Amino acid sequence: MIVSHDRDFLDRVIDHTLAILPGGDAGSVRLYTGNYSSYEEQRSSELVQLAAFATRQEREIKRIESFVSRFKAKASKARQAQSRIKQLEKMEKVAPVYAADTFQFEFEEPERQPERIVSLEEVSIGYGERTVLANVSLTLTRNDRIAMIGANGAGKTTLVRLLAGELSPTTGRRTTGRDIVVGYFAQHQIETLRHDETPLGMMIRLFRSEREQNLRDFLGRFGFAGEAAQRPIGPLSGGEKSRLALAALVKRRPNLLLLDEPTNHLDLEMRRSLSMALQTYEGALIIVSHDRHLLATCADRILVVAGGALTEFDGDLEDYRLSRSREERSTRSDKPKASRKDERRADAEARNASRGASRSQLRPLEKEIAAIETRIAKLSKETQAASALLGDTAIYEEGQKDRLKNAVIEEARLKQALAAAEEDWLHASARLEAARVELQEEQAG
Repeated sequence: MIVSHDRDFLDRVIDHTLAILPGGDAGSVRLYTGNYSSYEEQRSSELVQLAAFATRQEREIKRIESFVSRFKAKASKARQAQSRIKQLEKMEKVAPVYAADTFQFEFEEPERQPERIVSLEEVSIGYGERTVLANVSLTLTRNDRIAMIGANGAGKTTLVRLLAGELSPTTGRRTTGRDIVVGYFAQHQIETLRHDETPLGMMIRLFRSEREQNLRDFLGRFGFAGEAAQRPIGPLSGGEKSRLALAALVKRRPNLLLLDEPTNHLDLEMRRSLSMALQTYEGALIIVSHDRHLLATCADRILVVAGGALTEFDGDLEDYRLSRSREERSTRSDKPKASRKDERRADAEARNASRGASRSQLRPLEKEIAAIETRIAKLSKETQAASALLGDTAIYEEGQKDRLKNAVIEEARLKQALAAAEEDWLHASARLEAARVELQEEQAG
């Protein structure tokens, strides 16, 4: 059994979908044949038959049809734009599923809409003496919808923080249009939520001129209805905190929207709702995300951050993946083969470079990696136990609803924690390898 928020991954690996159904079907569990996309289509057919959804369903279908038609009318012939049209047409087929979602929100039109939002002119940026990006030029205008992609550590977050005004360029200029309202979502902002506040208290503090009942109604669209709006933020899950941060961002009515990994803690239903809301957003948008579906449905341009530079890619996400694969194959085939004598000499030099003083410099990173590996082992064991519990047929019996729900949530939490630990291991290993190379170069010099 797999619990995942990555729909592309689910479509590739599963052949059955176990759904814990919301709304009028609350508490029931149903098994569907096929992958996640097949489940959406089957569930869509079921909901069409339910009269309770008729009005809401019709409204949602018209809304999706309207933004598909609007985008088709103004879309360029660029490959990424055409790819987005195909994704939006798929959304039309499963509109009833969107109508059944718990989370129903959209971005209100910004109060002001300047044509030019922000410009970077030959900008360089870094930390201390280290330059992350150099000679970057970019102009964002109203209705730009950009997916920013690149390897971890390439500088995507640094560039987004520069666009948001959180960082200043070391050289070059950053200029903004008049009346710019920035909506910036990043994981570190979730960590700064005040744990002793309630969702309602936070919104009252941020939007003092708004009536309390309006804020209550608004929070309800993000899953904080009734008593949920008055519970402390501290004990909330990562997904709930992400929803709350998004609620505050949407309420600001930004005309520049910068989303850095917005779906990390969100379940599939909230991801769908975010994707829907972004379709009618009327400002400049930049998304950094590993969620290919979100990028494909919401962006019509691709910017690549790599090698300390920013370039635009002429194509869609699949074109980019194929291009990268071809480059890697070409690099491997073009690399000259060293003689066995050269290889032995290089190995000896590498061993010598890692001895003596270098060991003391590398030891902290090695300890960090060892600690992460211990954490991964512990989380792997706990994840296996959680999966085993869900593999027990007894948990699906009548009267086990709460136990099943808690077990599903716990397995998802553990898998998320395990994925985060594995990501930490990759980053730490990359830093260790870079440190080794740097020491070798110093000793060779």
